[in-house]
Amino acid sequence: MQFTSEDNWWDVAEQQDLEQLMSIQDDKRDNYVIFHPCGDLIMLASGLDQIMRYNNSGTLLYTIYVEYEILDIAITPPGHILALVSHSNQMKIKEFDENGDYLSNLRVGEYTDNIRSVTLQFDIHTNLIIIGITTVTEYQSKAFDPRTRCQVFPLMINVEKSCITCNPLTGNSTVIDKYDDSVKVFSKYGELCYQYEANQTWLPCSICSDMTGDIIVCDAWNEQLVKLSSKAEFIKYLNIDKYDNHIPLTVDINSNTSKIVVCYSHGKTAVYQY
Repeated sequence: MQFTSEDNWWDVAEQQDLEQLMSIQDDKRDNYVIFHPCGDLIMLASGLDQIMRYNNSGTLLYTIYVEYEILDIAITPPGHILALVSHSNQMKIKEFDENGDYLSNLRVGEYTDNIRSVTLQFDIHTNLIIIGITTVTEYQSKAFDPRTRCQVFPLMINVEKSCITCNPLTGNSTVIDKYDDSVKVFSKYGELCYQYEANQTWLPCSICSDMTGDIIVCDAWNEQLVKLSSKAEFIKYLNIDKYDNHIPLTVDINSNTSKIVVCYSHGKTAVYQY
């Protein structure tokens, strides 16, 4: 397809309207929600140090009260909940079982004043726990084997990122580079393989990968999702519902149920058919 300078990229690009299946309105907090493997929703309540589990119809099943500040959460394939917490300048990972009961504790490093953000990811390709740390001067990552409870090789991805997702087929890692708002795909050895730069103003703030390796990016500026291939090539826009005073902030996908969950600002959460 050929484009001229008068063409509007938004008009000619392929789009898909996603059907909303259900929504949850919380107490106007900017929450973070990820999928449990069975399709339930695991919600990190911002500022409350609580983790809540909802079933796929939006009914609250239980609440985990964590004693410390929660920095991020992740889910293991068996459905255990991992919470990265900060206490007394130390970072720890707390593990909870299917019923929300405490299982174990793993110390993973110091939490110092120069840390700007921390992310937690469970890589199903390597079965490793990945912690990304952005300080005032650099980005670093740590990998831990939950079976031996030991740190293993670091992931040498030198970008200031806001989030990371792992390709379930290749093990490649995809990140949002906050320096230039690009999406970068790295090999498991840390080599830059592919890069996507939008040809319109956008604000990528969250990413996830489906079971085929395609990448879903949450674009807060245009209040939409963008679907990219595993090589960071544009596929299409995924249109989600827009609300007054609710901006989409995070996205996650459950390939088992073909559903996408989007967290909006001010406590709005919506689930869509993928």
